[in-house]
Amino acid sequence: MADFADISDLTRIQELDTNSQSGGHHTSPYYQRLALQKQGQKPASRTSKQIKDTAYVMGIPIEEITPRVHEAMTLIMHEMDSLRWELETTKKHEAFLIEALDHHEILPVVSHHAFSQYLIHAAEHVERTKEPSFLLFLKLIGVDELWHKEGLGLRDGFLLHAVEIINNFLEEVDVVGALDYGEFGVILNLYQMEAVKTKADDLTNLLEKSPFVVEENEYAVQSCWGFYEILANAAPDQMILAASEEARKTL
Repeated sequence: MADFADISDLTRIQELDTNSQSGGHHTSPYYQRLALQKQGQKPASRTSKQIKDTAYVMGIPIEEITPRVHEAMTLIMHEMDSLRWELETTKKHEAFLIEALDHHEILPVVSHHAFSQYLIHAAEHVERTKEPSFLLFLKLIGVDELWHKEGLGLRDGFLLHAVEIINNFLEEVDVVGALDYGEFGVILNLYQMEAVKTKADDLTNLLEKSPFVVEENEYAVQSCWGFYEILANAAPDQMILAASEEARKTL
């Protein structure tokens, strides 16, 4: 991740969290990092020796560096340093925003926005190669109820626990994205339909056997799933909705 020690005011980056309903403190490492970092300082003015060294490199005779010439060069070089600093700061800001947009704010999966882009690429791949790919929609049951009863912190811990199991179970090439709190999409490339069903059943069984434990309390990880074969030129929202409907039918 880009280092944002130079950025003087990025606290409003929290507005990127369009999914948050709490309006409170963000637990994202992105936001925590910004909150802890100090404001950066613009570059200091060049010293007299640096000005003279620059003049020497430019071929300006030392006797021609009058006080007025020295002052003018100092102003010009300071302006150039400031512009360079602002450019680098803007580049880092842009890199940070892109990464924050592509990652979920608390979970180690891609964001809904990034997942939609992956779906577009998967559909294009299907069109080119005619090789099958599938979208698996996985919903964790009872996440909202857990938030109502136990609060935001326990809900987030529950989701992190579930996502760790999901990530460890899937292959590295399988793309996992958070569609909403407790709803996930998985792109399964080069799978046959029966293999998708088997993988989904194995994953839900593993989740069910792996409760989230806090002190002496256990919270079952129950889920349902549905899938949709990725088709060429299909819109991401259309595919997600179709897979979601299949999952809803199993309840």
